[in-house]
Amino acid sequence: MRKLLFFLVFVIVSGLSEAQQSDTGSMHRSFKTAGGNTWGLYGQLSGSFSPSGDKYLGWLGARLGTVYNHWLRFGVAGYGLFNEDLTWLDVHGRQYRMEAATGGLYIEPHFDLTRRLGFGISLYMGNGIAQLRYDKEYRAEMLWTEEVVDQVSFTVFEPGVNVEYRLTPRWAVAAGATYRNTSPLRLWSVGDKVLQGFSTEVSLKFGLF
Repeated sequence: MRKLLFFLVFVIVSGLSEAQQSDTGSMHRSFKTAGGNTWGLYGQLSGSFSPSGDKYLGWLGARLGTVYNHWLRFGVAGYGLFNEDLTWLDVHGRQYRMEAATGGLYIEPHFDLTRRLGFGISLYMGNGIAQLRYDKEYRAEMLWTEEVVDQVSFTVFEPGVNVEYRLTPRWAVAAGATYRNTSPLRLWSVGDKVLQGFSTEVSLKFGLF
């Protein structure tokens, strides 16, 4: 985690240095079609956090999208739950933790406020899998088929807003908030709405062309 934070800080500082010497046009290099429309391609890494009762949810995600006429962004996205503190005990006192991941499509109209600053309204829709797995110290006494206590699939619908700051023509950072809606989890011993709620998110974006 420290190496990742160091890398992000290095990229941001380098981007700020480069931005002082470069023009901040579009975040990506685009190409025009015969009809005069423009297309671009970019990637995005993000992390989000949200409270969940006396615990918290931490997600890591990635997006790969295209930009149509410099304002409409859409593509594919995936997110995985990374925190280890979502644990519960069964009636025998053995501890298990929840794992979850989602994948789907997103669309994001984006509007430039200044040459560097922009505003976006996003909508992410997809499907996910959540499961309860016995924690590491209990797995040695079980068959691998017994490690997962319960598993369910669910749908996710997540609107959000974000503010983006362009560091260079290719690099940008963003911060925003989303509200995650899911279908009821129906997961043993876990609340149906444990994954729902507001999240704060930070992102690093790179224009591929």
